[in-house]
Amino acid sequence: MRSSSTVTARRVEQHLVPSGTAMDKLLRVFELEKAVYELRYELNNRPEWVKIPVAGIVRMLEEEVPV
Repeated sequence: MRSSSTVTARRVEQHLVPSGTAMDKLLRVFELEKAVYELRYELNNRPEWVKIPVAGIVRMLEEEVPV
């Protein structure tokens, strides 16, 4: 038998954790943010490597985003 707190926690989780296309979109935002962070890092520390994060950013922006 489940406790009422376990059932409540699962209901809260269903509303707080996105699923399906919402999760896909959220992951894309995090991936793009990470790529921009890497771009900033390379610009400041290894400017000759900038083409690597730029290529990743371009690839992400060219991908079709599910609606």
